[in-house]
Formats: sequence, structure tokens, C-alpha cells
Amino acid sequence: QDRLHSPFLVGNWVHHDNFHITLKFLGSVSDEQLTTLEKALTPAALSWKPFSLTISEVGVFPNLSAPRVLWLGTQDDSLLRLSREIGARLAQAGFPAEKRDYVGHVTLARLKRGKIKPDWLEERMTHFSAQQISVKKISLYQSTLTPQGPVYKVVKHFRFDRG
Repeated sequence: QDRLHSPFLVGNWVHHDNFHITLKFLGSVSDEQLTTLEKALTPAALSWKPFSLTISEVGVFPNLSAPRVLWLGTQDDSLLRLSREIGARLAQAGFPAEKRDYVGHVTLARLKRGKIKPDWLEERMTHFSAQQISVKKISLYQSTLTPQGPVYKVVKHFRFDRG
């Protein structure tokens, strides 16, 4: 994160305790839907074995001229397959399907204003060393928005099959 700070980027930086990779954003969930989620996510997690992925990219959403989110990402095929499986199982359980393409990423900052020049991002990439992450579980989070940024609380972990 420190290497990506810049005076022309204004926003809220995410505390490292809140780093995560979202597989599926659900929005508000009722207690009844929570039970449905648990029934769908338990077999999904048990059908996976732990795997590693590489965080190897720096990017922004939606684009460089009007960035709103600065992120570190991965194009790991296992994460994409896991996201698709979770999406399919949750769609079968009645949750809406995601319309956008999946981009596995860790949000570093939510930006309020600024522009990012492609050469600035390229330069940061040359100083960024890829990081390996071990993935052993799916975690269901509750997110509460505050003026300081979102606060995440784990609702339940769904561990992968250790096989």
C-alpha cells in the first residue's frame, strides 16, 4: 500500500485487517436467506481442496481517467472457477446472478478524486513483487458501512476439503 500512495489520489485506504477477495457480493441478506446461503456454501467448499494463487497485478476500477477503486489482483484460474461455482450454486438457491465479469482483487483504496496516468501505474508495477496466497476456506462476511469505511465481521467460515 505504501508504494501506491500518491498526492494526486484522494480517498480512504483500506486497513490491512480488512483485506479480502470477494467471490460474490450479496447485499442485504435476511435470516432465512442466511440459512439458504449456508446450505449452498457448505457443499461448495467441501468440493474444493486448498490451493495457492498469485497476486500479481495493480489496477483500478472503472478506468484510469476516473478511478474509484485501487486494487491488487490476480488472474488465477482456480479463483475464477471457484467464483463461478459459488455464483452458480447461489443462483440455484435464488440469489441474483452477477452480470459483470469477475475480477479477483483486493481493494487497497476507495478513491474520491484523482486521475492515474498509465506510466504511474506501470512504474508501480515494476516495484511490485508478486505475492503467493494460500486459499483454504470461503468466509461469509457481514459488511457495515461507516464514515471511516466498511467494517467486516465474519459470519461463518466454510473450510475446504483437506482430502
